[in-house]
Amino acid sequence: MADGSVASYASSLIGPVLDAAHRTAGRLNRNHRAGRRTSRAIRAREANLDARDGAVAQQLANEPASSAFLEKDDVSSSVQMNNGDEAFHASGDERVSKKEAVAFAKSPFGTWFDKLLSIAEWDQETRRIYKLALPFFSQALLEGVAEAANVAIIGQLIGTKEMAAYVVTDLLIGISNDALEGFQESLTQLLSHSIGTGNRKLTGEFLQLAAIFYVVLSIPFIVMWYYVIEDAILWLGFDDETAKIGRSFAIPMMFSLLLDGVTDVIHALLDVTDREVLSSVLVAIGEIVATLTLLVLALVFNPTLETVGYMFLVISAIYLVSTITLFLATGWYRRYYCGLFGSFALKVSVRVIDLLYSPLLETNPTFSYALVF
Repeated sequence: MADGSVASYASSLIGPVLDAAHRTAGRLNRNHRAGRRTSRAIRAREANLDARDGAVAQQLANEPASSAFLEKDDVSSSVQMNNGDEAFHASGDERVSKKEAVAFAKSPFGTWFDKLLSIAEWDQETRRIYKLALPFFSQALLEGVAEAANVAIIGQLIGTKEMAAYVVTDLLIGISNDALEGFQESLTQLLSHSIGTGNRKLTGEFLQLAAIFYVVLSIPFIVMWYYVIEDAILWLGFDDETAKIGRSFAIPMMFSLLLDGVTDVIHALLDVTDREVLSSVLVAIGEIVATLTLLVLALVFNPTLETVGYMFLVISAIYLVSTITLFLATGWYRRYYCGLFGSFALKVSVRVIDLLYSPLLETNPTFSYALVF
């Protein structure tokens, strides 16, 4: 009796658990079957959409030209919307507008306009280019306007012969000065490499070398123009008075350009160290001051063109001193002083050449002759 009571008591405890497990297993089986049916329906729907997208992509690939007005992603999105839960209904006017857009996109002008849009896309690289180009563009524009204003002031307030002498002298001296500006232009690339590699001493040495080469090579041209500038003006067809005025103006103007060239060396470092806006502002201030000073000088006094030349020389000297003062006072470029002031760059260059080529110089006299000459 005791055994029967125990068995019945155990069955009363285990029976509900087994019955519940059986009922739960039935529900799980039904849920699994429903889940499998739903998965098969989803996979079939995805396969249908992929097939439709593939057909649309193949149709677009066979078309003669693509367009910025009808992209593949837009067509694919419209196909998915048409096959989805939300239907897309276009009116007659919308269908006509879309046909006109497609026709325009397939035309030669539409293809050209599409390429133009892709080139003019306002991306990160375009923003960086505009950020760098805007200061230089403004600087060049202001320099051109200031030069035209100088010619107008001299022609209207000083004299037509002085204006002719100013223009032709600036043209002739500019031939040699523009050639020597290659040293400043080369700094843009050389300084970028040396700063990028972290070689601070080499950066200062490049600045020193550019300034030395520019000054040393300018001296022969200054001497040459001192003797031939008057004959060159006469050879161009101007009279003796214009030639003499041009020669008197050329002497101070050549030294003014020499000082401006040294100043440009410092501005080359400003341009490659993310201070191109400051460089352009300083150049703009110098041009405006020179033009306004010339205007005041011409209105108040009765200057000669030689006096104008010395005025430009004084302004160039003040501009150079101010730029060097800013260079030293800010302390921005203290890291480059070791190469700019702490070494003689020409001697360093000769020593580097000697270390690199000394084995060849010892074994190959022909190479030594070619290196020297």
